[in-house]
Amino acid sequence: MNIKEVAEKELKEMGYGKNEKALFYLGCMVRKVDKKQCALKGHSSFANRIFNKYEFEANIKRLYTGTIEKVVEYNIESEVEWAMKGFVENYTEEIEKMKNEEKQFYLISGSAFAGVAQVDEVMTFKEASEKWNVSTSNLRNNVRNGRFEDDEVRKSGEVWLVAESAMKRLYGKKEEE
Repeated sequence: MNIKEVAEKELKEMGYGKNEKALFYLGCMVRKVDKKQCALKGHSSFANRIFNKYEFEANIKRLYTGTIEKVVEYNIESEVEWAMKGFVENYTEEIEKMKNEEKQFYLISGSAFAGVAQVDEVMTFKEASEKWNVSTSNLRNNVRNGRFEDDEVRKSGEVWLVAESAMKRLYGKKEEE
């Protein structure tokens, strides 16, 4: 399951409407830009925009435009193409009328999601256990023992999700590779 599929599944489970989805996708893009900025410049501050009331109070389209400018500057279009498309497909003018706290909540939810799903491949513990021939209880123990980094694993409802890169780091290549 790739990041787009996981996002769509989560958005469906959460019952997000069009406006909420658009803000979620924008939050994902902001987080990806922030991560790239940190890698290139040694500091991250771009994601602070979703915590700065002025940034989203004035105009979500302006925040989107500024984010896209950074996406192009950092050459990460392929990493966020799914989120750009999701924003454009779901954006309505009604977003601008939402309460600032609501806008911020959905932006942050997208940012948090993208913080966990830093790679294109995210899978459930069940899928990972089958591919790497390890038990799901072993994976849960690794969470409790701190063997996974914060951005490599998270729980969505009752389902644990893990980044493929984390599995490769801990267990090497997949059985079928």
